[in-house]
Amino acid sequence: MQLSNTNSQLTNIAFWGIICRVTGLAIGLATSIILARTLGPELFGQYAFLLTAAELLTILVLFGTPALILREVATGTSTGSFGKVRGLLSWTCKSTCLLSIPVLIGAMVLLFFWQKGQTPSVAFSVLFVSVSFILIDARIRQGVNVIQGLNKVLASQVLSILTSPPFFLAVLVGLYFFSPGSISLLLILSLLLFSRIFALLIIERKKKQYLPWEVLLSKPEYHTSQWLHSALPLLLVGSLLIINTRIDIIMLGYLREAGDVGLYRVAQRGGQYMLFGIMSIDSIINPLAARAMALNQKEHLQKVVSKSIWLALIFTLPLLGVYIFFGQDLINFVYGQDFNASWQPLIILSCGYLSLIILGRGGVILTMSHFERDTAKAIGIGAGANIILNLLLIPHFGINGAAMGTALAVTIRMVMEALFAYQKTGINTTILPLIFNRKKT
Repeated sequence: MQLSNTNSQLTNIAFWGIICRVTGLAIGLATSIILARTLGPELFGQYAFLLTAAELLTILVLFGTPALILREVATGTSTGSFGKVRGLLSWTCKSTCLLSIPVLIGAMVLLFFWQKGQTPSVAFSVLFVSVSFILIDARIRQGVNVIQGLNKVLASQVLSILTSPPFFLAVLVGLYFFSPGSISLLLILSLLLFSRIFALLIIERKKKQYLPWEVLLSKPEYHTSQWLHSALPLLLVGSLLIINTRIDIIMLGYLREAGDVGLYRVAQRGGQYMLFGIMSIDSIINPLAARAMALNQKEHLQKVVSKSIWLALIFTLPLLGVYIFFGQDLINFVYGQDFNASWQPLIILSCGYLSLIILGRGGVILTMSHFERDTAKAIGIGAGANIILNLLLIPHFGINGAAMGTALAVTIRMVMEALFAYQKTGINTTILPLIFNRKKT
């Protein structure tokens, strides 16, 4: 894709990307509703806690490889370094499988001490299924990033959003209407694991289909020291980023009751819907930034980044208004009166997530420009603030304290990312260029 032709394509791809995201979010919402109504706040909280813990441990298994894969595949296929691309794919697959062994064992040990009153046999089964997500999800993320790095933006979004969730939802709906008494935490986790294995098989097949023949026929070239040098800070970035977005759930799980986790998870999921616009655009900005920085086309990249903020705001601000004025009624109608307390943290989180848009995607620009260490610094500051704020606020304010701590930490992180991105690349990732350009015109 020529960078000079991407302005017209940006709106088109973003539109279809957002359609994919909306579809995926609708499926996720329907799944969340059925799970919350069936399990209740306490068991739903256990479900959210286990998946969040597995997601945290997946970052260790990935070892920073998703961003590395996306960047190197995008630049390697653009510059003709096909042997390097094939070597990278082989190296990341082997390293992920090897790293998964100690992480899976460690996960079983750690989660064993978190057994909310379950019998030993059931607890072991639940833990075994939960930790099995780790390797499967790691390979799914790597496969999606390969496809995205090959500039198959819409394909990567469709595969990541619309493979596993529809199958899981279809089975869950059938059980909910025809055999609700058979639904248990173990059954739900088992169905989810099976659906993700199915998704992985599809993604691996499509990845082989999209890879250029030059990559498949090239002799693998291994640049292990170079990849490790980039992977280590990217691992730190991924670890700190997941801390920023998931530490509130983990700390609630240990500092409060499982019911609070269930209430907060509803608010968190609603707040994440604020991000579907910017997340859809990220899939475009990531490979574009890698190519633009490699070809030194910063002026064009600045225009695309500024336009992406405008597109994201179109889909975000109306949703925030709906949450403020109708959010409580929606929660009561969709999830039931038991989840009424989720409305206040939903508003707090939504306001915090708005900073992800108006302050831009500085971390994306930094990572795709080989300044991942600066990304790690910004996210590290945000993660530290998140832990401290949640530790101080959760004991006194419960789920509202978790929301306040997370919202403030997200804003702090985005300010630092935008500042570092401008200092290192000259790209202004905030809403300011958009406002000033509008005034000039």
